[in-house]
Amino acid sequence: MSTSTYFITGCNRGLGLEFVQQLLARGQRVIATCRDIATATDLTALTLKHSGQLSLVEMNVTDEASMREAVDLLNDEPIDVFINNAGVYGPRDANFGHVEGPAMAEVLYTNAVAPMLLTQLLIENVRKGNGKKLVYISSKMGSIEDNGRWLNHLPQLEDGAQFGRKNPRNRPCVRGHRRHDAASGLGPHRYGRA
Repeated sequence: MSTSTYFITGCNRGLGLEFVQQLLARGQRVIATCRDIATATDLTALTLKHSGQLSLVEMNVTDEASMREAVDLLNDEPIDVFINNAGVYGPRDANFGHVEGPAMAEVLYTNAVAPMLLTQLLIENVRKGNGKKLVYISSKMGSIEDNGRWLNHLPQLEDGAQFGRKNPRNRPCVRGHRRHDAASGLGPHRYGRA
């Protein structure tokens, strides 16, 4: 099996750390990032066992300068697979009716904007790699169907429609809600239908 180079964000714990462990066990080269290497004890312990195979890079995906510095450290090294695993869940008490703009903006920036910005910075390294793969990991927070925390707190619309239900094709939709596409001249139709 040939060796590939993986660049992975959010490696201090959870899925990121598990990706690092599994890839190292398979003999792959890993560049693992986390916000604070000093507190990532499980990750740093792996460097002792996998010297030369594992590189640690301190990087905060909410800080563009930090992302730029991390990518600059690569010195045009080819990346075969970029796994964007870093993300935040947001405030635990942010139920519908109690969501605050700045907290939600931070969640959206970290989980949606930062991955795009980092990809822009890293894309030339990925283009030089053999795999040329970009992988974006999401948590349960990214699920429309299986996300009771948010969907259980959404109000029912006046016409009885509820958010988060499925249509017969197993696609998320807003049932009972109609929209009119004035630009195409099409009449009202239900969300979620192809």
